[in-house]
Amino acid sequence: MKESKRSKKIRGFMKRVFPYLVLFAVILTIMITGSRDEQRANISSTLLNVINDNNFAVTTDQLSESFIVAETASIFNLPTANSIGENFVSIALRYETIGGAQDTDIIEKPVIIDTSSLARGIITYTVQPGDTLASIATRFNLTATQIRWSNNMRNEVISEGQTLFLPSVSGILYTVRADDTLESIAERYQSNASQIRTLNDLEITGLVAGQTIILPGGILPETERPEYVRPSPRPPVSSAVLTDSGVRHDMRELYSSSYWRSIVNSARGDGNPSAAGQCTWFSWWWRANYGVPLPSGVIGNARDWVSRLRGSYVINHYPSYGAVVQTRTSGWGHVGIVTGVVEGEYIIIQEMNYLGPFRVNEARVYWADATNWLYIHGRL
Repeated sequence: MKESKRSKKIRGFMKRVFPYLVLFAVILTIMITGSRDEQRANISSTLLNVINDNNFAVTTDQLSESFIVAETASIFNLPTANSIGENFVSIALRYETIGGAQDTDIIEKPVIIDTSSLARGIITYTVQPGDTLASIATRFNLTATQIRWSNNMRNEVISEGQTLFLPSVSGILYTVRADDTLESIAERYQSNASQIRTLNDLEITGLVAGQTIILPGGILPETERPEYVRPSPRPPVSSAVLTDSGVRHDMRELYSSSYWRSIVNSARGDGNPSAAGQCTWFSWWWRANYGVPLPSGVIGNARDWVSRLRGSYVINHYPSYGAVVQTRTSGWGHVGIVTGVVEGEYIIIQEMNYLGPFRVNEARVYWADATNWLYIHGRL
């Protein structure tokens, strides 16, 4: 006679639960009637035989239950507490060796990602088989560039299992710095201060250094993009001599003088040899924080920097990102920093005290004028 479906189910169920019933019975016996010596050895051996003979695959729940039993026996100082503890160690070892039960109803160990520094609305996405950066961007209404910039990626290469952090709206992710304000972030990354505040729930907490927030519509400046490569100093491309020419175009002031006064105050004691609020102070400070540092000893007035640093630093007529540019030698002289280069067309400079003490402006200078100046690059 063929076995009924009901009998098959019962037999299958008993086959699955039998190892658990045996394990429970053994542990219960240990707690109630076990002894310190002979029974401990016998029961421990029985438990390990049950595990091995049945190819026992330990689940996360069983591991937790075994731990609770061991803790209970220890708290109540049961005679078999040591034996139960040994059994827990054996079960834990079995779990680690096999990697847990292989049944489909067993939960795998999770990969834990710390999201405590992420603002609300930031999406954590795990790359799936067949994903491309373009397909992920389309799925979340972003651009591939926004995802790259948000994850500090130089290119669009991704791999299965990789974790990406995505803004929930079109824009980029940004990690707050200690001296940031909503207004400075919005201006620097072409976003909106009010939208940043609302989208990231900053009404109460305000900006917190180290927190990652969403900048709706944000765009990274060229020099902050992960794919940006700073130009290396090259030999002079012009035989032009140093002059005081150079007309500035598209000039704009960067933040307020009060902002820069606060920067000066926070930077006191950093070894800057120049007077606060002057062009030399700003150029030295910029190089100390974002480029190749300059000497901390006395360098002199701006007109003296080239002569004082010649022989220690690369100096030529070729502008490159981060170079100190000497724009004037008459009077006290004047220096600034190159923050952008479009070779053959123009450069972007930032300078303090061109408009007045503690005031920093940014301006574009055409190539013909720019190559008349001298530039202090990195060390020789």
